[in-house]
This record gives sequence, structure tokens and C-alpha cells, in this order.
Amino acid sequence: MSGRKSSTGSMKQTTLASFFKKPATKAPEEPVQVKGPGAEVVGRRLKVWWPADEAWYAGGVASYDGERHAIQYDDGDEEAVDLSKEKFEFLEGTHVPSEVKRETKRPAPSSGLTAEQRAERERKRRKAADSDDDFVVDDDASISEEEEEEEVFDESDEDKPKPKKRRVIASDDSDEEMPAAKASPSSVPVSSDKKTTRPGTPTPFDASGFHDRYRKRSAPVSADKRESYDLVELTDQKVDSHDSEKKSVLPAGCHTHDVDPKYAFLTSQRRDADGRTPDDPQFNARTLKVDWHKDPIKGLTGTQQTWWQVKETHADCVLFYKIGKFYELYHTDADVGVAEAGLVYMKGDQAHAGFPELAYGKYVEALVSKGFKVCRVEQTETPDQVKKRIAGRRGLSKIEKGMRREVCSLTTPGTRLYTVLDMRLEKEGGGFEPVSGPTHLAAVCEQGSTIGVCVCDSPTGTFTLAQFEDDVQRTRLRTLLAALPPAEVLVPRGSSDLAEICERATGASVELLTPQSEFLDADSCIEYLTICGAFPKASKKGNEDDVSARWPPVLRTAVRGRADAALSALGAVAWWLRRALVDVELLSMRRVDAYVPPDLGEAPESTNEFVPHDEAQLLEAALAISSTDDDDDWRASLRRKAPRMALDATTLKNLEVLKSSAPDGWSGSLWHLTHHCRTAFGGRLLRDWLSRPLLEKRDIDARADAVQELVESPHLYEGLVKALKQKGIGDLERALQQLHTLGADRRAPSADGSQHPDARAILFDKLKFDARRVKQLCSAISGLERCASIMSSLTTKEPASQLLKRLAPGSPSKSGGGCFPALEEKLRPFRQFNLDHAAKEGTLKSSRGADPAADAAEDLVKSREKALDDWLKEAQSEHGCSLKWKHSAKDRYCVEAADVLFGRGGKLERLPAGWQQRSKTKKARSFAVPALKSLIQALEDAESSEKDLKADQMRRLFKQFDESRDRWACAVKCVATLDALLSLAKASREPGYCRAELLEGDGSTLRIEEGSHPCLAGDVVPNDLSVGGDAPHLLLLSGPNMGGKSTLLRQGCVA
Repeated sequence: MSGRKSSTGSMKQTTLASFFKKPATKAPEEPVQVKGPGAEVVGRRLKVWWPADEAWYAGGVASYDGERHAIQYDDGDEEAVDLSKEKFEFLEGTHVPSEVKRETKRPAPSSGLTAEQRAERERKRRKAADSDDDFVVDDDASISEEEEEEEVFDESDEDKPKPKKRRVIASDDSDEEMPAAKASPSSVPVSSDKKTTRPGTPTPFDASGFHDRYRKRSAPVSADKRESYDLVELTDQKVDSHDSEKKSVLPAGCHTHDVDPKYAFLTSQRRDADGRTPDDPQFNARTLKVDWHKDPIKGLTGTQQTWWQVKETHADCVLFYKIGKFYELYHTDADVGVAEAGLVYMKGDQAHAGFPELAYGKYVEALVSKGFKVCRVEQTETPDQVKKRIAGRRGLSKIEKGMRREVCSLTTPGTRLYTVLDMRLEKEGGGFEPVSGPTHLAAVCEQGSTIGVCVCDSPTGTFTLAQFEDDVQRTRLRTLLAALPPAEVLVPRGSSDLAEICERATGASVELLTPQSEFLDADSCIEYLTICGAFPKASKKGNEDDVSARWPPVLRTAVRGRADAALSALGAVAWWLRRALVDVELLSMRRVDAYVPPDLGEAPESTNEFVPHDEAQLLEAALAISSTDDDDDWRASLRRKAPRMALDATTLKNLEVLKSSAPDGWSGSLWHLTHHCRTAFGGRLLRDWLSRPLLEKRDIDARADAVQELVESPHLYEGLVKALKQKGIGDLERALQQLHTLGADRRAPSADGSQHPDARAILFDKLKFDARRVKQLCSAISGLERCASIMSSLTTKEPASQLLKRLAPGSPSKSGGGCFPALEEKLRPFRQFNLDHAAKEGTLKSSRGADPAADAAEDLVKSREKALDDWLKEAQSEHGCSLKWKHSAKDRYCVEAADVLFGRGGKLERLPAGWQQRSKTKKARSFAVPALKSLIQALEDAESSEKDLKADQMRRLFKQFDESRDRWACAVKCVATLDALLSLAKASREPGYCRAELLEGDGSTLRIEEGSHPCLAGDVVPNDLSVGGDAPHLLLLSGPNMGGKSTLLRQGCVA
């Protein structure tokens, strides 16, 4: 790998220290400002300063028309300028005018541009781009750790075309940029205004805090100067790649992959792994055909070839490739990062951009929110591990000799888990980037008229299965996708009609998967779920043939009932999650629900066993913790799917239930009117209530009773709202999934390398990420304690409605009892850690007894140390002199004695047998004792075990927390229900609202007195509306445009 030229001109690789200590360089002299030259300068040579390129260009004055001088540059360009308003310097020699060879650099007088317009054009063209030096890791196993971060991922050392060197007269060997000219009327003004971005567009991350110490500045090439690159001659032109001063920041479209025909396989002549072109119906956009036996790939270094190896199987992703402590983007990925995430190109012919490790969350969200997929590639070896792995091995390839890098995550719009790496920087407020769009991942397939659907909510680890018959218009499918809006939809390749329907109904990106191999069938899905390790195997005798005996109930029912379409859709989701390396983490959450189309809701089988829908949801969550009730009929009634109102996608849109036609997309919608939730998980539950309203009268009355009590009891309402307003709860529903992933067994260290690749990742800011993990756990624990405090107030306030009673702490039963679980006993073990200190400092300090395994390892180390100390005491008694231990980097537990003891008549005149001298000073000598070898080895083994346990202590703590996941989930469900009820109560407390009276009977009646649309603002004339019953069953409205006909229609529907 080629090095970079240092400031002294040598080819020694630049070290990190050189970035902090820039050599002092002599600043270029200020250009002479000559004002008012006329015809007398015609024929003279000069150089003109170009602020957009920050460079001098040489030429001569060809003519003067009384206002402007015609300048002919040495590179063949010509322009007409007013020298009184330009920076220039005269050169020696004369100029002979010639014909114009190229287009002008700047507008001629005939263009009609004034000086102010020209200045404005210069401002728009100028880009203040700071380029980062290559800060990378050398994968050569022979390097030292100090040189680890010095490898330059640059393909400029390969035999490939280069753009021409820019024609610059005034040059400097320093890395400093051209100093700005003094302010004067002749200077072209430069704008410092920031670009205005549209709402919702991620703000480009200011990496100055990370890069300033490593940064060199260079002038960006203006857009108009792109014509100065003679692309025809690129293949014959080469630039010394070692001279970093000769490189500049090229604009988009001028990099190697844009102009070099050897890179056409990445752009214009792209093919998938099987050689298919993009116009082939079977083209797989996820793969790229790379010819490893041709240039430019053949001659690359191991690190570079590893990048192409990953790109070969992740061609649809933007690679965040870890080099040192920076994530780097190359080639077309760099183009995306610059255009969509606000990154800047670095110097050189190769498209290259990057950002520091801690800013990962900023940029991954910036790209994923726009529909891109991001593949994170981490370094999974240290230099010492590389040396050990390749020692004595011959015939290794470049990739095998280099430092190992692996894909550790693949983030798509539907697979975001919001890990600690995704968090924002502390100076930006911490937490996660706000997400306004959908986050679900859906898979849809059809078998005849049967539709199979699986929807995965990755942030919470919830899977929803559905299988139903549908009409030609796919009405039920559209309704499901409207209720659970996806960010990505997986469809079998060849189902073009289904893909078009899903794309139109959701606006989400549609991914085509190959049947059988990617979009699994039912049998392949069952086989995969059996071997993936997400669910435990059957343990009871007689269940050996039933692989689903210990699977989640809904999934077990689907397997036994052969819901093949739904299982096939689940197989596609599982394959997609496996590609993203999060399949086991999400499936092992065991949160699998069933979706029943609203028009197919089940009625209760008996009135004696009827349990209202909201209560049933709470009781199911409570019984998941532990249940001793053997009443199967009661359990069956809890699993009853309450009938829901059939609101398809068109109805939700026309009635503006979740979205509106307002510019912000939600003002004036029913969601905007009712959403006053204080928790994120409460808001998600309320959204589900609005998109799928209850239809059974008893279900509606149970919910309305709770809302009415909150409206009519100000003391109860105000107390609960005040408690929920206090910070500290957070998004517990998502936190449970995040902590479940952090505590997964396959995230533990493993000697055989069978764990998740992320467990092997070398993170340079590991301590900061560990601090985030600790704070995440502390936040979850304090949030649960806050929830317990809030819900305990329901016990003292003694609510009257049955639903509010169910929310209180207690033991659920048929006759009553609260569903909120007891949390104190399960949270007590975590209080053995100093959580207040951990939340502040980001480190865990456990007391004795908090981690028995760590305590045992610590005791073993102390016992081994005591054995060595006991030996030393015996040796002192035996020899009758003072001895002590001496440790060095090479030898531990050497015996040290004073030098006088070895003289004539000294206690150690005769050296004990086997003692080997290791060092000698004027005052003392030290010796290695072979008899201690076994004791020292035992101590080192114990210390190694303790180190591994402490390294895994945090993961085991997360796992211990996750073991009570059902209990935490029940608490979250109760708080979410209370939050949603309080939100409805707040809307209902406004003047003019009343509770609707639901009538029983077979007829349909709607009667509204002095009603108005709830979402209308301002003075509204109330209207009466009577339909059905004694009134006509059909009303025909007529009137002028904008007369309120559609408003009255929506008013009746929303009411």
C-alpha cells in the first residue's frame, strides 16, 4: 500500500502526530491590486486569481473594448473581464493574441450579466468543502499497533487513468489553503450562508469536532471547470499518487469510477452475480459481478479487495467500511453519502468520503430514512490476532493475509433496531433520530385467492401473521397495509400485479425475492425456525414429532393448521432478517400475533365468558407471566378477536383519520385531535385504536366507561396526567427489544467464533458505546420504577370503571383484580449496582453478590495470588533474608533480593538451585524461579477467566434483565392503555363534546343534534343529522361547491 508524501518530501507514511503538528509554511504573498488599467496593458502577460478554484491562472491580454479586457489563458480558455474588479499580477514577457480555442470561463459582455450578477454566480458556485485526510488501518500483519491506523485505502497506486493536473501557476508545497484576500471593492464576495433544507431533511453533520486535527483543506473544483478535464486523454494521463499536494477535491461525476472504463462493471455495464443485466426480469440487484482476474480488482491490496468482496454480495447497500476509527464510503457509495447525507468528498481521484465512528447514528438515519440500505463493515481482528492467524501459513491470498473485516449489521427501512450505535451524539441531545415514517417490514404472497401476510415491527420485535381470502381488488390486503403501514414490502419474484398493488397502497419500497431460495415456502420456513435457535426444542415426552410444541401459541396454531400462505410470508421475513443479522434476536422475542380482517371478527361464543377487548389484552399479558388457572374456556375467551370496524386504506385517507391534506400531513386529522399521549408506546396503541375501531357494543362501552370516569373525575385525571408528564419513562417497549438483543447468547464471546459478528467488532470508542448500553439499562429500570409508582396511585384512588381497575396492581382473576405486575422484587437485584453512578458515568460498579460468577472468578484470582505470596514467605524463612516480587513486561513474579546478599558471607552466597538471573542493578538482583512456573500459569489462567467474565458481565446482566421480559411487557401494556385512555379523555374534556349512546337492535340509526366536525377550527355552524330509524335511510345532499356537503358526510362518519 502506497504511503503519502510528508511535508518534508519523504515517502514515509504519515503518522497521527503529524496531523497535530503542521510545519510552519510561508504564506503566499498578497496579490497586487491594480486598478483601472486600459489599452496600455494589451499584449502583456498576467495571472488572474480565481476564488472559486482558489488558484491562479496564467494568460495574456488580447484586446480592450473600452470597458473590459479580453484575457486569453494558456490553457486555451478566453474570457472578457474588468481588470479593475479582479485580482491579478503581471508576469514577464509579452502575449501574442490567438484565436479562441474553448468556451469562456465566465460570461462575456454579451451575456448581459452585471457585476453583482457575476458575484452572485460566484457565490453559488463556491463550495466551502473541507476534505479529511485518509485515516486508516494498515492490514499488513507485520506492522506494529502504533502504525495500525495508517493504511491508506486508495486505489491511486494501481494502473488506472488519471485526470489532468490542473493548470496552476502559484503553488505552494504546504498543506495550507490559499489565504483569503483582503476585503476590497474588487473582490468577488463569497457567501457564508448555509443551504436551506426542506423540513424533514437531515442536517449535515458537522464533523469539525472530530476531524479538525486530522484535516487538510483543499479547494473544490467549480462546476464550470469540469470541462477543463480532457476526458479523452485520461487513459494516457497519470499523476503521482504519492504527492498529496497534487490532489484536489473533485466534484461529482469526475471521479475514477465515473470516467475510467475499467469501472464500467460498477455503473453503466453492471451485471448481477449470475451475469444478468438490469433489464432482465430475473436480475438480482443485491449482487454484483466482479471479475477478480482483471484490473482494477486484480492488483488491489487485501483491504481494498475485502471492500469489493462485501460489495459483491451487498450491491444494493451503501457500505460503511471501517478503517481505523472512521467509517469510509467509496465510489458510488461516496456519491450517495455526499448527495444525500451531507458528507464531503476527500482529495483524490477516487470518490471517497467518511465520518468518525461516534457519528454513525447521524448518517445511518440520514440514508435509511430516504430508503437506502446501509451495510456496516467492522474490523474484527487486532494486528496481534492477524499475526497469530497467519504465522507459519503459506499460500494465503491477499484477503487472507489482511485484517479480517465482517458485515456486522445491515440496516434497511424495515429492519431498524435502534442500537447504541444509532444514538445521536451527546452534544446533539443523545437518544435517537426522530422517525416520522413507517418502520414495519411486510411480506405478502398469494396462493390462488388466498393471501398470506407477515408484518414485522422490528423496533419492538412483534410479528403479525394473517391469512385470508380476498377479492380481485385486494380490499382486505389494502386494509391491513393501511392499519400496519410498512416501510418495506417483500414479494415473490414474478408476482408483478401483487408488487404493483403493494407499492400503490403503501408507497413503500418493494423487494422481489426469488421463490424457494429467498421467499421460503411453508415447509422451508418450519425447517428454518426449527434449526435457527430462536425457539426452544420440545422437551416433554410425546412431543418429539411436534417441533412447534414450545413455539409461541399463534405460530404453533399456524403450523398445526397448515396456514401455508402465512408461513411462507413469515419465511420471507425471516430470510430478510437473517440477511440483516437480526433474525434470532427478533424471533426469540416470541411476540407473534394474529391479524383477523375487520369484517371477519369473531363474536363471543357465550355471554357468560365474555371479556371486553381491552381487558382481554391486559389479562393475556398478565397470564403470560405465570398462570395457575386451568379454566381453558376463560383462556379461550381472552384469545377472542373482537370484531373491528372495516376501515380500508381509502376510507382512512378520505376521512383523514391518520393523515390529512394539510401541508404538514396531520393537522386537521382525527389523529392530530386525539393524540396527547405522553409515551411513545401509548401513542402507538392509540393509533391502532383509531385505525381499527371496535365494533361490538360491550367492547366500546367498557372503553367509554373508563374515558368518562377520567373526564368526570378531575382529581383522578390531573394526578395521572401529572405523573405521566414527568420524564424518565422513555420508550420502554423498544427498550425491551434492545436489551433483549444485547443480552442474547450469541452476542457472548466465543473461542470458536460462532457468535454474532458484532461481538467480534473492534470499536475504538467502545467505552463510550458501553456507557450508552449501561445508561440504556439504567433508563429502562428507572422507567419501570416510574411506571410502578404511577400505577400504584390507581389503588389509592379506587376507580369505578372495570377497565381502570384492571390497570391497577394486583393478581388478575375472573372476578377482578389488577393486571399490573409486581416489579420491586425483580428489580431489586439490579439495585445492587450503583445505577445512579452508572447513569451518570456510564460504568457499572457492582457490589459483592450482584454477579456470583464474577465473584467466584475474583476469588480464584485472589487464591492464586495468595499461593504465590505463601511461597515467598516460606522462601524468606528458608533463606533468612528479605525477598520481594518484581514484575516486568516479560517476566512476572521474579524474586528480587538485595545485591549485598550475594556477596561473601551473604545469605544467598550460594544461589538456590534453578534460579535464573533476569536483571541486575547496583542495589538488587532479580531471578526467575522454575518452581513457580505452574503457580504463575494457574494465576494467568484465573486472570484470563476473570477478564472474560468481566467482559461478558454486561451482556449477562442484560440477559438477566431479559429473563423477566414478560413481566416488563405486561407493565408496558398497562401503562400504554392508561396513556391512550388519558389522551382520549383530554380530547373529550374540551367544550362541546358528549358521549354517544349506543342502541341495541337490528336496525341502523344515526342521530346527531347540533353536531360539528370535531377537527374543524373556528366558528362552525352546528348541524342536526338523522339517518335511519324513523328518519330516511338515505339522504341526498345538493348545493354549491364548498358548501359543506363533504364535511357533513365526514362529520357523520367520524362521529
